[in-house]
Amino acid sequence: MDRSSKDIFNPSVIEDIYPTRPNNMEDVCLYEFVANYKFDIIGEIGEREYKLRSKPVLSNHRKFNPMQEAERDDFYYSLIFLFVPFRDETTLVMERETMEEVFRRHREASICGIKIILTNDRNY
Repeated sequence: MDRSSKDIFNPSVIEDIYPTRPNNMEDVCLYEFVANYKFDIIGEIGEREYKLRSKPVLSNHRKFNPMQEAERDDFYYSLIFLFVPFRDETTLVMERETMEEVFRRHREASICGIKIILTNDRNY
């Protein structure tokens, strides 16, 4: 951005960049996206260029304790949010589902994501 620009908008990875990722990245979850890709805005109309990082970065996210009743829903939702690919966050949870039910419905993606975290944590 030009230093003299009055535009103060800075796109959010979660709200602006991840949901509009290219179609060939449809199955990439948010955690993997942040850890493995970097992006630059190119061109006059703000097109994005996505590049694979040479070394993954360790994503910083809040960790919840599923053994504490008050944190259980947040624990399940954080796993779903990080490891189930989405374009629109509102599609992750269906009405009248508990977070544990949603987690079980998305179990395969969630378990795959947990393995990614454990692997990445060991590599750092």
